[in-house]
Amino acid sequence: MQSSIVQSCVVSWFALAIVAAACASPAAPVAPGRAGTPLARMRAGSAEEARAVLGRSDGFTQRMSPADRSFRIKQPLPVTEAALLSFAAAQAQSFTPAEVVRLDRARAVIEAGLAKRGLTVEPFLTAEVLVIKTTGDEEYGMPYTRQNAIIMPSAVMSRISDDVLPLVIGHELWHVLSRHSPALRDAAYAVIGTAAAPGFTLPPEVAARATTNPDGPDVAFRVPVQLAAGTAWVMALLDYKSPGFTAGGSGNLMEIIELRFLELVQTASGAWQPARDAGGGLVAHDPAATPFAPCYGQNTGEIVHPDEIVASSFALLALSDFPARPKVATPALLDDLAAVISDGARHVPELRCRY
Repeated sequence: MQSSIVQSCVVSWFALAIVAAACASPAAPVAPGRAGTPLARMRAGSAEEARAVLGRSDGFTQRMSPADRSFRIKQPLPVTEAALLSFAAAQAQSFTPAEVVRLDRARAVIEAGLAKRGLTVEPFLTAEVLVIKTTGDEEYGMPYTRQNAIIMPSAVMSRISDDVLPLVIGHELWHVLSRHSPALRDAAYAVIGTAAAPGFTLPPEVAARATTNPDGPDVAFRVPVQLAAGTAWVMALLDYKSPGFTAGGSGNLMEIIELRFLELVQTASGAWQPARDAGGGLVAHDPAATPFAPCYGQNTGEIVHPDEIVASSFALLALSDFPARPKVATPALLDDLAAVISDGARHVPELRCRY
């Protein structure tokens, strides 16, 4: 696959920082959020708290493939989970007082935007949402989430403007909400035509090289696409091109991974597994020729994981009429997501691709 195609698809846990870097205009001052409001549970964490989050085993680190651990810490195989956690914890940093003020302003923008839509995320919040700072070396220099924490690399904090920070924080906040509220996640995924793929297991030929997204370590989700031969259920799979890091090898993520959309079929037992051709090979589809817009809308170019697609629209929804909010290409998706949040995700998920 051409690296340009991969780069256009593997966007967020990556591209928000790239988009943000292009924006440097100052934002108008925003008053800090009121104490006691739902997002007052969001706060900047200390370096000690960051080390605790980064050094704790969780669903992300437990799902990582051997290649994933090797490439992330740039050490040859084998790399244990303990070694990975130790490396990640060592990247913890403290926010400066000025950065804490900026984070509070971003939080206030998000809270005000949700309020203008008559929405609250309180039912889906964890007791506390930490925002922690790292060197970025543990996750390719990009913002991401783990457990109840939003992780901001120091370079991202220093280069993005106050106009862009609420967009980044809003996007990452969705991942925390989704992780801790399966009902909200499933209802939101249904809005973009996505459902679970029970029984899915990684194909053995790529399992040791699979690339894990910390914001969505579970990849067992399927979406329908209309191909020339008819409707097919597909799922995105990222994997490294080689089994592990080697000395002198590239540290550029876009150069070392490949993206494919596996076609899934349901077995007689009801499990969803990768389809295979007559020769036993995986049936995969070219991302550039796979039509996702009817399900995913056009608020983002992200197509790799449903949580990233929803997070992009949630960030736009949360910014409401914030002057620096990017243009919304598919407002109906924001309306559908607002309805899911408004009813507390209590309704039965209804799969649809209506955009």
